[in-house]
Amino acid sequence: MKYFYKILKILLFSTIGLTQAESQNNYSLSFDGVDDYVTVYNPHNLNVGENDFTIKVIFKVDPNALESGKTHQLISKRGTSYGKGYEIVIGNSGMLQATIYDDNSETPFYATSNLGGGTEVADGNWHTVHAVFDRDGYGKLFLDGIPGPNTELAQNLNIDNDYAFNIGHHSALLQGRAFKGNIEEVSLWSYALSESQISDSMNENPTTGDMGLIAHWNFSEGEGSTLTDLSGNGNHGTIIGATWSTDYPSISEGCTDPYANNYNSTATEDDGSCAGYPSSGAYSLDFDGVDDYTSLSWSNQL
Repeated sequence: MKYFYKILKILLFSTIGLTQAESQNNYSLSFDGVDDYVTVYNPHNLNVGENDFTIKVIFKVDPNALESGKTHQLISKRGTSYGKGYEIVIGNSGMLQATIYDDNSETPFYATSNLGGGTEVADGNWHTVHAVFDRDGYGKLFLDGIPGPNTELAQNLNIDNDYAFNIGHHSALLQGRAFKGNIEEVSLWSYALSESQISDSMNENPTTGDMGLIAHWNFSEGEGSTLTDLSGNGNHGTIIGATWSTDYPSISEGCTDPYANNYNSTATEDDGSCAGYPSSGAYSLDFDGVDDYTSLSWSNQL
């Protein structure tokens, strides 16, 4: 099945695509770092089996809550030790990390280095992370659209489990794992997004019925105790303690392509101004040996 999704991901964004958000989301959920979280009571819908998958989170961690030995759980669907599952966390002084588990092992991967000693999200600003789990290839974090290092994944068998899917806390509510800060969006796909798809996802929201989209929460309710899944799959979350906030990522237009000379790392919406791409011939393309390639339009001259 995971090979089917490798083919699907090539076609998906061109046939179904993404759509611009219908309106600016003016809310997020604020988590106190003690006992606030969101849980989905039917976790089986959020299992990924043997498939590749991608998780997107838009968040802002409280920099004053970062300290050595402290873990802030963004996403958790795992047990207390080895056992099938996955998670995204912020550790120590602002290190962003994703991990996949099976019954006997784990593979962590990081946004900035394989050693995981970064402080990349400790600035008190809003950030977007895409955690890509290419099960027979590599795990990679994209922080604000910038790819981190490839880490080979050894966990390529079924990782389905009965643990809760939690946002803002560990599935088992382990002490010292609660997230302190704000979260504005979470999405989960059953395939590995490509770099170009991640670039699109930085500025656009998935559509209802998007094939391969398991869940999409845009935190737009602004009131109540239910976090609505907009994927059409009914994976609605129950808010435990977390409170609605009007602190949300503001729209800032600019060039969002990191390969352009005028790339603006603070821009949240592309304004079409990207320029300054390599043209001198003193460059080459770097292929990862997994799923990178170039595609040319059909021509009878070829």
